[in-house]
Amino acid sequence: MARLLVDPEPKVRETAFRFYKTFPLPLEGEDRRVTVALLSDLLRSSYRTARLAALDLVASSRGKLAQEISLAETVKALAVQEEAELSSAALRAAMTFPSLMQDSETLSVPLRTLQNAVQKASSAQVPENLLAISLEIAFTQTALSKNPQVADLLDQFIARRDTSRWTLLLELAERNRAVLGSLQMLSLVSDAVVSPDESLARRARDLVRKNPSLARNPGIAAALAESVEGEAALSRPSDKATYAIPGPKGNASPATVPLDYGFFVQRVMPVLGAKGPDGAACVYCHATHTIFRLNPPPKQGDYSEAQLRENYRSALKVVDPDNPENSLILRKPLSTAEVEGTLGTGTLAHGGGQRWNGADHPAYKTILDWIRGAKLTSNREP
Repeated sequence: MARLLVDPEPKVRETAFRFYKTFPLPLEGEDRRVTVALLSDLLRSSYRTARLAALDLVASSRGKLAQEISLAETVKALAVQEEAELSSAALRAAMTFPSLMQDSETLSVPLRTLQNAVQKASSAQVPENLLAISLEIAFTQTALSKNPQVADLLDQFIARRDTSRWTLLLELAERNRAVLGSLQMLSLVSDAVVSPDESLARRARDLVRKNPSLARNPGIAAALAESVEGEAALSRPSDKATYAIPGPKGNASPATVPLDYGFFVQRVMPVLGAKGPDGAACVYCHATHTIFRLNPPPKQGDYSEAQLRENYRSALKVVDPDNPENSLILRKPLSTAEVEGTLGTGTLAHGGGQRWNGADHPAYKTILDWIRGAKLTSNREP
């Protein structure tokens, strides 16, 4: 069937394009050599549909063609050309070649696509299929996912809080669960769960239902609790907010928001609002962050309840209740800004510089107590 993709007769090519997936190409033994030659011919064909089909077949090979150097070079050539549909299909195929996922010229395409998406006012100005695969590569391929420049681009992309962009990212998470290992993606899911856009919120909740382990993330747990509370239009529970998540066999089991909201408001928020020797405070520097994003204090009056809840949920994104000392909210303020934005240092950096001189600092101890489960005697509930 695949050979008919280059048939001189247009109707034959059209039929072949519709049905080529129903006849898997052999990739074992002697047949492999014939298949590789056929794919090479299709990729070099003057017929666009033949090239698209061949790229799809390569992408579905699950890496079995990874050692075919000449095939990889042909895929690369299609990835770096200007036509968006062919380029996006080639990038998807390129993901099956480890060599191409380390190749700077190939990776320049998703990098440039992300740059364009950040610069454009709307994602609609960047071809969606090209943007989708570029995001997938940025989140899952180490050469980009560990790149500070890419991390910054993803932060900017997410920070616009554009519904279409967030929907694209949730679709990516549904398609490739590997992206759920990213703190940026977990942060987005947490925020999307309580989005005022009901379609987006529903999609995020469905994602959590299909991936129950997500509900054990403190930030997502708090968002789910808040979402359920809003849906039910009930008064706040007298103790910690609860909601149901699927158990191992699909049975609902209760989960709780583990950290005390009252302690956060009364003890942790003053720490985040305190100015350091440089005159800066967390609540101001983090006002534009994507993950640990904080509402700065109003110019007049006190924080609203909604602002405090947002800050609470945001702080939960950077805590590790199972290993409190490993929480980013504790580790970052102990770090310096010296390696901020530097690739491959292996050292945790903090753009705001070192805020505390060690684990004996009162601010560190206060937040550590909160993560360990400290509560106020008189509690404000989330």
